[in-house]
Amino acid sequence: MHHARLVLVAGGGTTQRQMGILLWALLSHPRQLDDLRQDRSLMKRAIGESIRWNTAATLFNRLVVEDTELS
Repeated sequence: MHHARLVLVAGGGTTQRQMGILLWALLSHPRQLDDLRQDRSLMKRAIGESIRWNTAATLFNRLVVEDTELS
């Protein structure tokens, strides 16, 4: 029971922080927020992008799965 409480609280804090990051990003970029309001199917991509862009879990490294050329 104690372990379940620990996992619930630990996961909740990270989720709460990541939701705040996503909300801040959308409020800072009104065009993307409007796009999301118009098409709710973009929500999954928006969440994934917020995790990639500015993650609440900085303990974990992120690796690309394939080479990508930018610009």
